Amino acid sequence: MSVWCTRQVTAWACHIVLALGLASSQVHFAIAADVTDPPSALDLLASFDSLRIASVANDDSGAELARLVFRVHRIDPKVLQKRLRETGSSSDPSDGKGDKPIGNGEPFDNGEPFDNGEPFDNGVPIDYGDIDTFGGTVQSLAKVDVPERLRESLGFAVLWRVQLDETGGHVWSRSLPQKIRIGDKIAGTGIVLDPNGPAWIANRLRWQPQTIAQPGHRDLAEAGFDLSMLEIVERRDRAPLAAEDGDVFYAMLSAAGRTRSKFEPKRAGRLAKEPLPLDWLAKPRSFAGHRVELVIESAQVTRIAVPAGRVADSGQDHYFHIDGFADLGDREVIIGTSSGTGSGADTKAEPMVFQNRFPVTLVCPRIPKNWLGPNDSVLALRERIYVDGFFFRLWSFENEQFRKFDGNSFAPLLVAVDIVPLAADKPDAAGVGRIGLWAAVAVGLAIAMIGVWAVWTAVGDRRVRRQRRRGETLVLPPGDRAAE
Repeated sequence: MSVWCTRQVTAWACHIVLALGLASSQVHFAIAADVTDPPSALDLLASFDSLRIASVANDDSGAELARLVFRVHRIDPKVLQKRLRETGSSSDPSDGKGDKPIGNGEPFDNGEPFDNGEPFDNGVPIDYGDIDTFGGTVQSLAKVDVPERLRESLGFAVLWRVQLDETGGHVWSRSLPQKIRIGDKIAGTGIVLDPNGPAWIANRLRWQPQTIAQPGHRDLAEAGFDLSMLEIVERRDRAPLAAEDGDVFYAMLSAAGRTRSKFEPKRAGRLAKEPLPLDWLAKPRSFAGHRVELVIESAQVTRIAVPAGRVADSGQDHYFHIDGFADLGDREVIIGTSSGTGSGADTKAEPMVFQNRFPVTLVCPRIPKNWLGPNDSVLALRERIYVDGFFFRLWSFENEQFRKFDGNSFAPLLVAVDIVPLAADKPDAAGVGRIGLWAAVAVGLAIAMIGVWAVWTAVGDRRVRRQRRRGETLVLPPGDRAAE
Protein backbone atom coordinates (compact mmCIF):
# COMPACT_ATOMS: atom_id res chain seq x y z
CA MET A 1 0.00 0.00 0.00
CA SER A 2 2.76 2.42 0.91
CA VAL A 3 4.58 1.63 -2.35
CA TRP A 4 1.41 2.36 -4.35
CA CYS A 5 0.92 5.67 -2.53
CA THR A 6 4.52 6.64 -3.14
CA ARG A 7 4.16 5.94 -6.86
CA GLN A 8 0.90 7.96 -7.05
CA VAL A 9 2.42 10.94 -5.26
CA THR A 10 5.43 10.79 -7.54
CA ALA A 11 3.20 10.68 -10.63
CA TRP A 12 1.12 13.64 -9.40
CA ALA A 13 4.31 15.61 -8.68
CA CYS A 14 5.55 14.92 -12.18
CA HIS A 15 2.25 16.13 -13.64
CA ILE A 16 2.39 19.31 -11.50
CA VAL A 17 6.00 20.05 -12.48
CA LEU A 18 5.17 19.47 -16.14
CA ALA A 19 2.11 21.69 -15.93
CA LEU A 20 4.05 24.44 -14.20
CA GLY A 21 6.79 24.15 -16.79
CA LEU A 22 4.30 24.48 -19.63
CA ALA A 23 2.58 27.39 -17.92
CA SER A 24 5.86 29.21 -17.33
CA SER A 25 6.88 28.70 -20.94
CA GLN A 26 3.48 30.04 -22.09
CA VAL A 27 3.83 33.10 -19.84
CA HIS A 28 7.37 33.65 -21.13
CA PHE A 29 6.11 33.35 -24.71
CA ALA A 30 3.24 35.79 -24.02
CA ILE A 31 5.60 38.32 -22.48
CA ALA A 32 7.99 37.97 -25.39
CA ALA A 33 5.10 38.44 -27.82
CA ASP A 34 4.05 41.65 -26.06
CA VAL A 35 7.51 43.17 -26.44
CA THR A 36 7.06 44.98 -29.74
CA ASP A 37 9.64 47.07 -31.50
CA PRO A 38 8.72 50.77 -31.63
CA PRO A 39 7.04 51.61 -34.95
CA SER A 40 9.37 53.03 -37.57
CA ALA A 41 8.78 55.84 -40.06
CA LEU A 42 11.85 55.17 -42.22
CA ASP A 43 9.67 54.00 -45.11
CA LEU A 44 7.97 57.42 -45.08
CA LEU A 45 11.18 59.46 -45.18
CA ALA A 46 12.28 58.79 -48.77
CA SER A 47 16.11 58.72 -48.91
CA PHE A 48 16.65 59.00 -45.15
CA ASP A 49 17.67 55.78 -43.41
CA SER A 50 18.78 55.40 -39.80
CA LEU A 51 22.45 56.04 -40.64
CA ARG A 52 21.69 59.24 -42.52
CA ILE A 53 19.44 60.47 -39.68
CA ALA A 54 22.20 59.72 -37.18
CA SER A 55 24.62 61.82 -39.22
CA VAL A 56 22.35 64.90 -39.24
CA ALA A 57 24.00 66.18 -36.05
CA ASN A 58 27.37 66.24 -37.85
CA ASP A 59 26.14 68.64 -40.54
CA ASP A 60 27.01 72.09 -39.21
CA SER A 61 25.28 73.85 -42.13
CA GLY A 62 21.84 72.63 -41.02
CA ALA A 63 20.99 71.55 -44.56
CA GLU A 64 20.43 67.89 -43.69
CA LEU A 65 18.25 68.80 -40.72
CA ALA A 66 16.17 71.12 -42.91
CA ARG A 67 15.71 68.39 -45.52
CA LEU A 68 14.63 65.89 -42.86
CA VAL A 69 12.17 68.36 -41.31
CA PHE A 70 10.75 68.89 -44.81
CA ARG A 71 10.22 65.13 -45.18
CA VAL A 72 8.57 64.81 -41.76
CA HIS A 73 6.20 67.71 -42.41
CA ARG A 74 4.87 65.97 -45.50
CA ILE A 75 3.63 63.04 -43.38
CA ASP A 76 0.04 63.10 -42.19
CA PRO A 77 0.13 63.11 -38.35
CA LYS A 78 -2.71 60.59 -38.36
CA VAL A 79 -0.47 58.08 -40.13
CA LEU A 80 2.04 58.26 -37.27
CA GLN A 81 -0.69 57.98 -34.64
CA LYS A 82 -2.21 54.98 -36.43
CA ARG A 83 1.11 53.13 -36.36
CA LEU A 84 1.42 53.83 -32.64
CA ARG A 85 -2.09 52.46 -32.05
CA GLU A 86 -1.32 49.33 -34.02
CA THR A 87 1.64 48.59 -31.75
CA GLY A 88 -0.37 49.45 -28.63
CA SER A 89 2.10 52.18 -27.76
CA SER A 90 0.13 55.38 -28.23
CA SER A 91 0.09 57.73 -25.29
CA ASP A 92 -0.13 60.87 -27.41
CA PRO A 93 -2.83 63.10 -25.96
CA SER A 94 -3.74 64.20 -29.47
CA ASP A 95 -4.72 60.63 -30.27
CA GLY A 96 -7.77 58.76 -29.13
CA LYS A 97 -9.81 61.64 -27.72
CA GLY A 98 -12.65 60.50 -29.91
CA ASP A 99 -12.62 56.98 -28.50
CA LYS A 100 -14.90 57.94 -25.64
CA PRO A 101 -18.54 58.20 -26.76
CA ILE A 102 -19.94 61.70 -26.59
CA GLY A 103 -23.41 62.95 -25.92
CA ASN A 104 -23.66 62.21 -22.20
CA GLY A 105 -23.12 65.82 -21.16
CA GLU A 106 -20.31 64.85 -18.78
CA PRO A 107 -17.02 66.76 -18.86
CA PHE A 108 -14.04 64.90 -20.27
CA ASP A 109 -11.70 63.89 -17.48
CA ASN A 110 -8.33 62.34 -18.20
CA GLY A 111 -6.89 63.11 -14.79
CA GLU A 112 -4.99 66.20 -15.95
CA PRO A 113 -6.07 69.26 -17.94
CA PHE A 114 -3.20 68.53 -20.36
CA ASP A 115 -1.53 65.15 -20.72
CA ASN A 116 2.15 65.63 -21.50
CA GLY A 117 2.51 62.33 -23.27
CA GLU A 118 5.12 59.76 -22.32
CA PRO A 119 7.87 58.47 -24.62
CA PHE A 120 7.21 54.99 -25.95
CA ASP A 121 8.83 52.58 -23.51
CA ASN A 122 8.26 48.84 -23.37
CA GLY A 123 11.81 47.85 -22.55
CA VAL A 124 13.01 48.03 -26.16
CA PRO A 125 15.15 51.13 -26.87
CA ILE A 126 14.02 53.54 -29.57
CA ASP A 127 16.18 54.07 -32.63
CA TYR A 128 16.73 56.73 -35.28
CA GLY A 129 13.61 57.21 -37.39
CA ASP A 130 11.22 55.54 -34.94
CA ILE A 131 7.82 57.06 -34.13
CA ASP A 132 7.62 58.29 -30.56
CA THR A 133 5.51 60.55 -28.37
CA PHE A 134 6.86 63.49 -26.41
CA GLY A 135 5.63 66.18 -24.07
CA GLY A 136 6.73 68.67 -21.47
CA THR A 137 7.04 72.30 -20.42
CA VAL A 138 8.79 74.73 -22.76
CA GLN A 139 12.11 75.77 -21.24
CA SER A 140 13.55 77.69 -24.21
CA LEU A 141 12.81 78.55 -27.83
CA ALA A 142 15.48 79.01 -30.51
CA LYS A 143 15.15 79.96 -34.18
CA VAL A 144 17.61 78.55 -36.71
CA ASP A 145 17.91 79.84 -40.27
CA VAL A 146 17.60 77.40 -43.14
CA PRO A 147 20.47 77.64 -45.66
CA GLU A 148 19.45 80.22 -48.24
CA ARG A 149 20.00 77.87 -51.18
CA LEU A 150 17.29 75.52 -49.83
CA ARG A 151 14.61 78.01 -48.82
CA GLU A 152 12.79 78.17 -52.13
CA SER A 153 12.76 74.41 -52.74
CA LEU A 154 11.76 73.51 -49.16
CA GLY A 155 9.24 76.30 -48.74
CA PHE A 156 10.37 77.61 -45.36
CA ALA A 157 13.19 79.83 -44.11
CA VAL A 158 13.55 78.96 -40.41
CA LEU A 159 13.45 76.00 -38.05
CA TRP A 160 12.40 76.11 -34.41
CA ARG A 161 14.05 74.25 -31.56
CA VAL A 162 11.94 73.78 -28.44
CA GLN A 163 13.75 72.65 -25.30
CA LEU A 164 11.65 70.67 -22.82
CA ASP A 165 12.59 70.73 -19.16
CA GLU A 166 10.86 67.54 -17.91
CA THR A 167 12.58 65.14 -20.31
CA GLY A 168 15.70 67.15 -21.04
CA GLY A 169 14.96 66.56 -24.71
CA HIS A 170 14.08 68.94 -27.50
CA VAL A 171 11.76 69.09 -30.49
CA TRP A 172 12.41 70.50 -33.98
CA SER A 173 9.61 71.91 -36.11
CA ARG A 174 9.22 74.31 -39.03
CA SER A 175 6.42 76.21 -37.28
CA LEU A 176 5.13 76.87 -33.78
CA PRO A 177 1.86 78.15 -32.32
CA GLN A 178 1.98 81.93 -32.67
CA LYS A 179 1.35 82.60 -28.99
CA ILE A 180 3.69 79.99 -27.50
CA ARG A 181 5.77 81.22 -24.55
CA ILE A 182 8.30 79.88 -22.04
CA GLY A 183 6.42 77.85 -19.42
CA ASP A 184 3.69 76.66 -21.79
CA LYS A 185 3.14 72.95 -22.39
CA ILE A 186 3.48 71.08 -25.68
CA ALA A 187 2.97 67.46 -26.65
CA GLY A 188 2.67 65.37 -29.76
CA THR A 189 3.93 62.55 -31.93
CA GLY A 190 7.23 62.84 -33.77
CA ILE A 191 10.11 61.08 -35.48
CA VAL A 192 13.14 60.26 -33.34
CA LEU A 193 16.09 62.38 -34.44
CA ASP A 194 18.35 61.34 -31.56
CA PRO A 195 17.38 58.49 -29.20
CA ASN A 196 20.04 59.56 -26.70
CA GLY A 197 19.13 63.27 -26.52
CA PRO A 198 16.32 62.61 -26.78
CA ALA A 199 15.29 64.70 -29.76
CA TRP A 200 12.30 64.55 -32.07
CA ILE A 201 11.04 66.18 -35.26
CA ALA A 202 7.31 66.95 -35.25
CA ASN A 203 4.97 68.33 -37.86
CA ARG A 204 2.28 69.23 -35.35
CA LEU A 205 2.49 70.37 -31.74
CA ARG A 206 -0.35 70.32 -29.27
CA TRP A 207 -0.13 73.47 -27.16
CA GLN A 208 -1.56 74.72 -23.90
CA PRO A 209 -0.63 78.11 -22.43
CA GLN A 210 0.68 78.29 -18.90
CA THR A 211 -2.26 80.56 -18.04
CA ILE A 212 -5.58 80.37 -19.87
CA ALA A 213 -7.43 83.60 -19.17
CA GLN A 214 -10.38 83.04 -21.46
CA PRO A 215 -13.01 80.77 -19.80
CA GLY A 216 -14.10 79.22 -23.09
CA HIS A 217 -10.53 78.30 -23.98
CA ARG A 218 -10.17 76.74 -20.53
CA ASP A 219 -13.27 74.62 -21.12
CA LEU A 220 -11.93 73.50 -24.49
CA ALA A 221 -8.52 72.60 -23.05
CA GLU A 222 -10.11 70.59 -20.25
CA ALA A 223 -12.07 68.68 -22.89
CA GLY A 224 -8.85 67.72 -24.68
CA PHE A 225 -8.96 70.35 -27.43
CA ASP A 226 -5.64 71.58 -28.84
CA LEU A 227 -5.75 75.37 -28.46
CA SER A 228 -3.17 75.86 -31.21
CA MET A 229 -5.94 74.90 -33.66
CA LEU A 230 -7.71 78.20 -32.96
CA GLU A 231 -5.16 79.83 -35.26
CA ILE A 232 -6.75 77.88 -38.13
CA VAL A 233 -10.19 79.15 -37.10
CA GLU A 234 -9.01 82.77 -37.11
CA ARG A 235 -7.28 82.37 -40.45
CA ARG A 236 -10.40 80.86 -42.05
CA ASP A 237 -12.79 83.58 -40.91
CA ARG A 238 -15.63 84.39 -43.37
CA ALA A 239 -14.62 81.54 -45.72
CA PRO A 240 -16.82 78.58 -46.70
CA LEU A 241 -16.32 75.35 -44.78
CA ALA A 242 -13.64 73.30 -46.52
CA ALA A 243 -11.23 70.42 -45.98
CA GLU A 244 -8.80 72.77 -44.25
CA ASP A 245 -11.34 73.17 -41.44
CA GLY A 246 -11.66 69.44 -40.87
CA ASP A 247 -9.22 68.85 -38.01
CA VAL A 248 -10.33 71.79 -35.88
CA PHE A 249 -14.03 71.43 -36.74
CA TYR A 250 -14.31 67.81 -35.61
CA ALA A 251 -12.00 68.37 -32.64
CA MET A 252 -14.20 71.19 -31.34
CA LEU A 253 -17.35 69.16 -32.02
CA SER A 254 -15.91 66.32 -29.95
CA ALA A 255 -14.86 68.72 -27.17
CA ALA A 256 -18.37 70.21 -27.07
CA GLY A 257 -19.77 66.73 -26.51
CA ARG A 258 -17.50 66.33 -23.49
CA THR A 259 -18.42 69.65 -21.87
CA ARG A 260 -21.08 70.19 -19.22
CA SER A 261 -24.02 72.45 -20.08
CA LYS A 262 -24.42 75.87 -18.42
CA PHE A 263 -28.20 75.94 -18.92
CA GLU A 264 -30.22 77.65 -16.19
CA PRO A 265 -33.89 78.53 -16.80
CA LYS A 266 -33.65 82.04 -15.32
CA ARG A 267 -30.58 82.93 -17.39
CA ALA A 268 -32.17 81.51 -20.52
CA GLY A 269 -35.19 83.71 -19.88
CA ARG A 270 -32.99 86.79 -19.69
CA LEU A 271 -31.08 85.83 -22.84
CA ALA A 272 -34.37 85.51 -24.72
CA LYS A 273 -34.71 89.30 -24.47
CA GLU A 274 -31.15 90.07 -25.65
CA PRO A 275 -30.29 90.61 -29.34
CA LEU A 276 -27.40 89.10 -31.27
CA PRO A 277 -24.08 90.72 -30.22
CA LEU A 278 -22.95 92.75 -33.22
CA ASP A 279 -19.32 92.32 -32.14
CA TRP A 280 -19.62 88.72 -33.31
CA LEU A 281 -20.05 90.09 -36.83
CA ALA A 282 -17.67 93.06 -36.59
CA LYS A 283 -14.76 91.37 -34.74
CA PRO A 284 -15.29 87.60 -35.16
CA ARG A 285 -11.61 86.59 -34.90
CA SER A 286 -11.46 87.83 -31.32
CA PHE A 287 -14.27 85.42 -30.33
CA ALA A 288 -12.81 82.16 -31.70
CA GLY A 289 -13.28 79.47 -29.06
CA HIS A 290 -15.22 81.69 -26.66
CA ARG A 291 -18.05 80.11 -24.68
CA VAL A 292 -21.27 81.86 -25.72
CA GLU A 293 -24.98 81.68 -24.91
CA LEU A 294 -27.83 82.81 -27.11
CA VAL A 295 -31.53 82.30 -27.80
CA ILE A 296 -32.50 81.81 -31.45
CA GLU A 297 -35.46 80.66 -33.49
CA SER A 298 -34.70 77.44 -35.32
CA ALA A 299 -35.77 76.89 -38.93
CA GLN A 300 -34.41 73.48 -39.96
CA VAL A 301 -32.55 70.56 -38.37
CA THR A 302 -30.44 68.21 -40.51
CA ARG A 303 -28.59 65.05 -39.55
CA ILE A 304 -25.12 65.03 -41.18
CA ALA A 305 -23.11 61.84 -41.65
CA VAL A 306 -19.48 62.05 -40.51
CA PRO A 307 -17.00 60.69 -43.08
CA ALA A 308 -15.55 57.34 -42.03
CA GLY A 309 -12.07 58.82 -41.69
CA ARG A 310 -13.35 61.44 -39.23
CA VAL A 311 -15.41 59.26 -36.88
CA ALA A 312 -12.48 58.86 -34.48
CA ASP A 313 -11.98 62.64 -34.48
CA SER A 314 -15.61 63.54 -33.77
CA GLY A 315 -16.42 60.58 -31.51
CA GLN A 316 -19.57 59.55 -33.40
CA ASP A 317 -20.75 58.84 -36.92
CA HIS A 318 -23.06 61.85 -37.26
CA TYR A 319 -23.80 65.32 -35.98
CA PHE A 320 -26.64 67.81 -36.39
CA HIS A 321 -26.77 71.05 -38.36
CA ILE A 322 -29.35 73.64 -37.31
CA ASP A 323 -30.24 76.73 -39.31
CA GLY A 324 -31.87 79.51 -37.34
CA PHE A 325 -32.21 83.23 -36.76
CA ALA A 326 -31.19 85.49 -33.91
CA ASP A 327 -32.95 88.69 -32.94
CA LEU A 328 -31.34 91.97 -34.05
CA GLY A 329 -33.63 94.20 -32.03
CA ASP A 330 -34.06 97.56 -33.79
CA ARG A 331 -30.63 97.35 -35.38
CA GLU A 332 -29.71 96.79 -39.02
CA VAL A 333 -26.91 94.82 -40.69
CA ILE A 334 -25.91 95.57 -44.27
CA ILE A 335 -23.66 93.20 -46.20
CA GLY A 336 -22.11 95.14 -49.07
CA THR A 337 -21.21 94.02 -52.57
CA SER A 338 -17.82 93.23 -54.07
CA SER A 339 -17.49 95.29 -57.25
CA GLY A 340 -16.42 93.57 -60.41
CA THR A 341 -17.26 90.04 -59.28
CA GLY A 342 -20.22 87.78 -59.58
CA SER A 343 -22.34 86.97 -62.62
CA GLY A 344 -25.22 88.56 -64.43
CA ALA A 345 -26.01 92.10 -63.37
CA ASP A 346 -23.28 92.22 -60.72
CA THR A 347 -22.61 95.89 -61.39
CA LYS A 348 -26.18 96.57 -60.27
CA ALA A 349 -26.08 94.16 -57.35
CA GLU A 350 -27.82 95.31 -54.23
CA PRO A 351 -26.40 94.97 -50.75
CA MET A 352 -28.09 92.49 -48.42
CA VAL A 353 -29.99 94.26 -45.66
CA PHE A 354 -30.94 92.39 -42.49
CA GLN A 355 -33.50 93.91 -40.16
CA ASN A 356 -35.10 92.34 -37.08
CA ARG A 357 -33.12 89.11 -37.32
CA PHE A 358 -29.87 87.61 -38.66
CA PRO A 359 -28.99 84.00 -39.65
CA VAL A 360 -27.11 81.79 -37.19
CA THR A 361 -25.82 78.25 -37.80
CA LEU A 362 -25.37 75.59 -35.12
CA VAL A 363 -23.59 72.25 -35.25
CA CYS A 364 -24.06 69.94 -32.29
CA PRO A 365 -23.37 66.34 -31.29
CA ARG A 366 -26.90 65.83 -29.93
CA ILE A 367 -30.41 67.27 -30.08
CA PRO A 368 -33.60 66.73 -28.05
CA LYS A 369 -34.75 63.14 -28.51
CA ASN A 370 -38.19 64.04 -29.85
CA TRP A 371 -36.88 66.11 -32.78
CA LEU A 372 -35.67 63.45 -35.20
CA GLY A 373 -36.46 59.77 -35.34
CA PRO A 374 -33.74 57.20 -36.10
CA ASN A 375 -34.73 57.14 -39.78
CA ASP A 376 -35.27 60.89 -40.20
CA SER A 377 -32.62 63.18 -41.60
CA VAL A 378 -34.33 66.58 -42.01
CA LEU A 379 -36.91 68.41 -39.93
CA ALA A 380 -38.44 71.83 -40.53
CA LEU A 381 -38.75 73.18 -37.03
CA ARG A 382 -39.74 76.67 -35.90
CA GLU A 383 -38.99 76.81 -32.20
CA ARG A 384 -37.21 79.15 -29.82
CA ILE A 385 -34.17 77.41 -28.38
CA TYR A 386 -31.48 78.25 -25.86
CA VAL A 387 -27.95 77.62 -27.16
CA ASP A 388 -24.82 77.07 -25.06
CA GLY A 389 -21.68 76.49 -27.08
CA PHE A 390 -18.39 77.67 -28.52
CA PHE A 391 -18.04 80.39 -31.12
CA PHE A 392 -16.31 78.85 -34.14
CA ARG A 393 -16.17 81.60 -36.77
CA LEU A 394 -18.19 83.39 -39.42
CA TRP A 395 -18.76 81.04 -42.30
CA SER A 396 -19.76 81.95 -45.84
CA PHE A 397 -22.48 80.04 -47.65
CA GLU A 398 -24.63 80.13 -50.77
CA ASN A 399 -28.39 80.49 -50.47
CA GLU A 400 -31.13 80.71 -53.08
CA GLN A 401 -32.63 83.65 -51.23
CA PHE A 402 -29.43 85.67 -51.68
CA ARG A 403 -28.60 84.84 -55.32
CA LYS A 404 -29.70 88.27 -56.53
CA PHE A 405 -27.02 89.81 -54.32
CA ASP A 406 -23.34 89.95 -55.23
CA GLY A 407 -21.27 87.67 -52.99
CA ASN A 408 -22.16 85.05 -50.43
CA SER A 409 -23.96 85.66 -47.20
CA PHE A 410 -22.39 84.56 -43.95
CA ALA A 411 -23.46 83.69 -40.43
CA PRO A 412 -21.93 82.97 -37.04
CA LEU A 413 -21.18 79.25 -36.75
CA LEU A 414 -21.51 77.96 -33.19
CA VAL A 415 -20.49 74.50 -31.96
CA ALA A 416 -23.20 73.76 -29.43
CA VAL A 417 -22.63 72.10 -26.08
CA ASP A 418 -26.35 72.06 -25.36
CA ILE A 419 -29.60 73.22 -26.95
CA VAL A 420 -32.82 73.47 -24.93
CA PRO A 421 -36.28 74.25 -26.37
CA LEU A 422 -37.93 77.13 -24.55
CA ALA A 423 -41.61 77.16 -23.66
CA ALA A 424 -43.75 79.74 -25.46
CA ASP A 425 -44.78 82.78 -23.46
CA LYS A 426 -48.09 82.19 -21.69
CA PRO A 427 -50.95 84.70 -22.11
CA ASP A 428 -51.91 86.89 -19.20
CA ALA A 429 -54.27 84.80 -17.07
CA ALA A 430 -55.88 87.84 -15.47
CA GLY A 431 -57.11 89.43 -18.73
CA VAL A 432 -57.98 93.01 -19.50
CA GLY A 433 -61.48 92.61 -18.03
CA ARG A 434 -60.01 92.52 -14.49
CA ILE A 435 -58.73 96.09 -14.76
CA GLY A 436 -60.84 98.36 -12.59
CA LEU A 437 -62.29 101.71 -13.50
CA TRP A 438 -59.61 103.57 -11.54
CA ALA A 439 -56.86 101.89 -13.51
CA ALA A 440 -58.51 102.79 -16.81
CA VAL A 441 -58.76 106.44 -15.76
CA ALA A 442 -55.12 106.49 -14.67
CA VAL A 443 -54.03 104.99 -17.97
CA GLY A 444 -56.04 107.59 -19.88
CA LEU A 445 -54.43 110.46 -18.00
CA ALA A 446 -51.00 109.00 -18.56
CA ILE A 447 -51.63 108.71 -22.29
CA ALA A 448 -52.75 112.33 -22.45
CA MET A 449 -49.63 113.51 -20.62
CA ILE A 450 -47.41 111.44 -22.89
CA GLY A 451 -49.12 112.96 -25.93
CA VAL A 452 -48.43 116.50 -24.73
CA TRP A 453 -44.80 115.63 -23.98
CA ALA A 454 -44.42 114.02 -27.40
CA VAL A 455 -45.60 117.19 -29.17
CA TRP A 456 -43.08 119.32 -27.27
CA THR A 457 -40.15 117.05 -28.04
CA ALA A 458 -41.05 115.84 -31.56
CA VAL A 459 -38.30 117.68 -33.44
CA GLY A 460 -35.47 116.76 -31.07
CA ASP A 461 -36.71 113.21 -30.80
CA ARG A 462 -36.64 112.71 -34.56
CA ARG A 463 -33.05 114.00 -34.67
CA VAL A 464 -31.97 111.59 -31.90
CA ARG A 465 -33.68 108.65 -33.60
CA ARG A 466 -31.89 109.38 -36.87
CA GLN A 467 -28.53 109.46 -35.06
CA ARG A 468 -29.36 106.29 -33.18
CA ARG A 469 -30.28 104.43 -36.35
CA ARG A 470 -27.01 105.46 -37.92
CA GLY A 471 -25.13 104.23 -34.86
CA GLU A 472 -26.91 100.86 -34.88
CA THR A 473 -26.34 100.08 -38.55
CA LEU A 474 -23.42 97.71 -39.17
CA VAL A 475 -22.03 97.57 -42.71
CA LEU A 476 -19.89 94.55 -43.59
CA PRO A 477 -18.21 93.20 -46.76
CA PRO A 478 -19.65 90.05 -48.38
CA GLY A 479 -18.50 86.56 -47.46
CA ASP A 480 -15.97 84.68 -49.53
CA ARG A 481 -17.14 82.41 -52.31
CA ALA A 482 -16.43 78.71 -52.29
CA ALA A 483 -13.57 77.59 -54.52
CA GLU A 484 -14.78 76.62 -57.95
